[in-house]
Amino acid sequence: MGLRVYLFWCCVLFASIPSIAFGEDPFEPVKVVYMASGEAIYCQMGSIEGTQVVCRKANGSVWVPLENVNFGKTFPKYKKREGETVLLVHAGQLYRDEFTIVSNLRMVREDENTASRTGRVSILCDVINRSDPCRIRVSVLAKDLHGSSRFAIDLDSDPIVGKDGNAALKRQLEPSEANLARLIATLRVGDVERRNVKRKGEGEDSLMGALSAENLREQKIRSLKKAFLE
Repeated sequence: MGLRVYLFWCCVLFASIPSIAFGEDPFEPVKVVYMASGEAIYCQMGSIEGTQVVCRKANGSVWVPLENVNFGKTFPKYKKREGETVLLVHAGQLYRDEFTIVSNLRMVREDENTASRTGRVSILCDVINRSDPCRIRVSVLAKDLHGSSRFAIDLDSDPIVGKDGNAALKRQLEPSEANLARLIATLRVGDVERRNVKRKGEGEDSLMGALSAENLREQKIRSLKKAFLE
């Protein structure tokens, strides 16, 4: 029994690491969901699930499209920019190894024209570097409601992320990709690479371990192929 309790708390601590590193979780569950129309939905727990906010109540659940939510008022800890509409969020930790943590993968529309609902569409995620300073690349797969892959993009850190440092990675979609944004239901981390690892006493351009650039490229191709076939 004691071992089970110990393992339980280890899991809780494990899951909370990104929140600890970045401060309070910007997407933590809420009690009130504020709508863009001015209405408010009271619930026992309201949380983001992809492109919607689900409001759980004793007598059932209410699903609200994320675009119809007053995001800044409902999730005040998220630093939403002026003219930004949050389209999709996968909150919390999505990838972790001994070197890197990736969390809070999301898609937003910026500089929105409210009349035509147009604007630049970007994909972002948060990363934590737990080892030597380096550049981090996160490869993301975008899938539709049927699970079909629509496009894949790379999010790169710039500049280098220091040891125990964190950064928000971002990339604006190309017009052909942005046109598919309304079809995207799921974003998935396909691969994570550490580039230009800077060890103590070594130059900035040294590579991680014995892995060559060619090995990293082949590893990424294998990961993307596997993700597309699933």
